[in-house]
Amino acid sequence: MKYIIFLLLLSNYFTAIYANGPMLFNQNKQTPEFDSKDKKAHKKNPLSDKSFAELKAEKEKALKAKDLATAVKYLDAMRGACTDPEILKDILLEMADIYFELQDWTKSERAYNEFVLLYPGAIRCDYAHYRAIICGMNLTLSPDRDQTKTQETLKLAEQFFTDHPKSTYLEKVTKLATECREKLLESDISIFDFYMHSNNFKAAQKRLDLIAKEHIPQLPTCQPRTLELSIQLAQAQNNTESVLRTQLELGQKFPEHEITKRLAVDLPSIKTQLASLEQLKALPVELTQEQTTVAQASTQKITT
Repeated sequence: MKYIIFLLLLSNYFTAIYANGPMLFNQNKQTPEFDSKDKKAHKKNPLSDKSFAELKAEKEKALKAKDLATAVKYLDAMRGACTDPEILKDILLEMADIYFELQDWTKSERAYNEFVLLYPGAIRCDYAHYRAIICGMNLTLSPDRDQTKTQETLKLAEQFFTDHPKSTYLEKVTKLATECREKLLESDISIFDFYMHSNNFKAAQKRLDLIAKEHIPQLPTCQPRTLELSIQLAQAQNNTESVLRTQLELGQKFPEHEITKRLAVDLPSIKTQLASLEQLKALPVELTQEQTTVAQASTQKITT
């Protein structure tokens, strides 16, 4: 758990450095030299001269006025002026909550993860962990884009089950983990569709195998969808027998599913078609091409 959160914090740290841009260096002295704008930005923080009591009073005043952005600035200054570990713990969690209310998911996630990392034995550690997962979920991208954040969030959710097996947030985290898995599934399906449109059937089959291996065990409800994809792939390859056998599996396992009804799966007809194919396979090699064509045509009605 600590390793996962450490990586997330490290990633955010380097992202912040990159966002701030490089420092300007004097070529002769090889020491940092900031331009005029940087000098203004690095002036002494006016809040640093205030006492902890003054900062706390100003923070409460800002909260009363519902000025959350100002309140969190005072909280940040309070962290620098405080030496009591218990108070520091409460300040960090309050900052995370305010960032959460402001929907600043990046800062909120960072603060919650820091809390979990620094105070794993705290009473509200499961709360902070749960909230960090929500933040991560809000930072994920659509299924057709990079899913690195979705994978990170799913790992954080899975770690929650290990660290907090009796938490009251278990049901909510389970739901969030399922949402992550569903998004990852949709991402793989979009890749499958790309290969299908490119007529790259070999790559499409590999992606379909990956979906069956990685998603069905965790999302058994997605099996009808994967069977439909198998049917599409078999149809594109003119593999009549594979189409029929997959439709048979769909109809037998999920007779009342929406996909089964939409595809109008007719089990008696499919069984008849498969029987015809088996009879065709048993015919002598001397069977003429014309007879073969007629026999195959009779089995393809269900796929049209």
